[in-house]
Amino acid sequence: MPLMPAPSLEHVTDLTVLVDTPIEVGDTGAGLRRLIAIRGGTVQGPRLNGRILPGGADFQLVRPDHVAELDARYVIQ
Repeated sequence: MPLMPAPSLEHVTDLTVLVDTPIEVGDTGAGLRRLIAIRGGTVQGPRLNGRILPGGADFQLVRPDHVAELDARYVIQ
């Protein structure tokens, strides 16, 4: 089976995100659940520009091995 070429990377944008204080929801058995509300921010880069609207959030699960699984949901205008 032939090897696949390594994927190429291209810089698209930088995010500057303003966030609220994390809210610790509690232990789920799989780790500590946290919610961090998004207050706003900016998106600037060679391929994408705009602003981050309030209302999104970072949903985190901090596992017992101290690795954080992140589900980030932002609204970009």
